[in-house]
Amino acid sequence: LTLTKCWVMGRGRVELDTSAPFESVKEAVDRFGGGAVWKSQLKLFSNSFQHHSVEDFELMNVQEQAARLEKELTLKERETLEVLKELERTKINVDTLKTKLQEKLSEVNKFPETHSDDLKLHPVIEPEGEIASVNSIHAVMQTTQSPVSILAGLSQAKMNLSRKTGDLEYIRASIGTLNQKLEEEKDLIKKTHEKPFFKKKPPFLLSKMICSKKKDITQHN
Repeated sequence: LTLTKCWVMGRGRVELDTSAPFESVKEAVDRFGGGAVWKSQLKLFSNSFQHHSVEDFELMNVQEQAARLEKELTLKERETLEVLKELERTKINVDTLKTKLQEKLSEVNKFPETHSDDLKLHPVIEPEGEIASVNSIHAVMQTTQSPVSILAGLSQAKMNLSRKTGDLEYIRASIGTLNQKLEEEKDLIKKTHEKPFFKKKPPFLLSKMICSKKKDITQHN
């Protein structure tokens, strides 16, 4: 690019510049200023726009993960309600069996011990009715193991229910913490949009926290 450079002096005088001509328009613009400032401002604006886009995407990802955690909590609560209903039905059955067992034991205690021993040692020489009574007594004594096993199962169910309740409380606390962090991120994003050149860290740490909370929930289950 060949340009004739001249300087306009005072009182109508013109002074020609005999230095080497400009080789490009960029060189001429840089020579007289203005290009470098515009380039730096454009770069800052581009970086700020890209930074906001990444933050908005990560914020949406955090919101989706928080919504999934809330759904999982709802499912856990429903499962716990079903366990409570089943536990209540089991308690009713156990109470019924205990009542029947006490009635049978009271009937057994009415027989004399010697008479019951004779029935047990010499069943052949006794009448058929008494042999049937002895068999029924042995059957009742054998059924005493069933309520005991049911009570053991009931105790285990109570322990499992206590653990599930603790897990639900832990999940609720985790979701509360995540919601609080999410609100803080929203406030920071809002402030960042109000100040275009304000720099802050992206919320990827919050995403990692949500992933760790999901792992904890899986381990508790």
